[in-house]
Amino acid sequence: ELTNAERVKLGLSSLQENKLLSEAARQKAADMFAFNYWSHISPSGRTPWAFFTDVGYKYQYAGENLARDFHDPESVITAWMNSPSHKENIVNSKYQEMGVAIVDGTLQGAETTLVVQLFGTPFGASSTTEVRKSQPIVEEKSASAPKEVLAKSPQPQDASLVSVSSVSKAPVASPLDLTKAMAIFTVGVLLGVFAMDFFLVSHRQTPRLSSRSLAQMMFLIFVLIASLLMKEGAIL
Repeated sequence: ELTNAERVKLGLSSLQENKLLSEAARQKAADMFAFNYWSHISPSGRTPWAFFTDVGYKYQYAGENLARDFHDPESVITAWMNSPSHKENIVNSKYQEMGVAIVDGTLQGAETTLVVQLFGTPFGASSTTEVRKSQPIVEEKSASAPKEVLAKSPQPQDASLVSVSSVSKAPVASPLDLTKAMAIFTVGVLLGVFAMDFFLVSHRQTPRLSSRSLAQMMFLIFVLIASLLMKEGAIL
């Protein structure tokens, strides 16, 4: 499990999967699609912690990481670990449990796969202290500020809940990857057609009133380069 692998490297205990947190994560993703927003705070005014409460999870400490537009779980974890605020959630010694949901839907007009990762420690649970001395963590008496990261998504009713263990093992086929693949394939076919047309006309010296094959090929090459440069993820 990728999140726990990062914790183990720092001598921290592994986080246990909690079904209530996974359900809260699923509900958060569904809310993001329903209200069409990419933020920790819903336009309805709901904070991340409202979803903890909705499923009956009484927390002493809580945190949230969000992701969208990533190709696989490894890329998500790498992006989070490269961000100090997101890494702080992953390696926080005060957290004991986590839940994860991966949901496909349409967000802000684009097909997207959202990853919602919630962290928590039940109210009344004893805190852990196995963090390295060289990296002290400031004690938090209330829920930590939410942290957020990006990935692509479709509809709440199609929401799929994925367990923590499967998130680390199975690659996520994001809509962005499919879009890029389709764009590259289509442009490639058109380039081939125009290249063949240009070659035949030039080779046979066929008289034509006008030919824009070369200009069309240049345009398609530009589109192809743009497709290849499309970024698969971002953190916020």
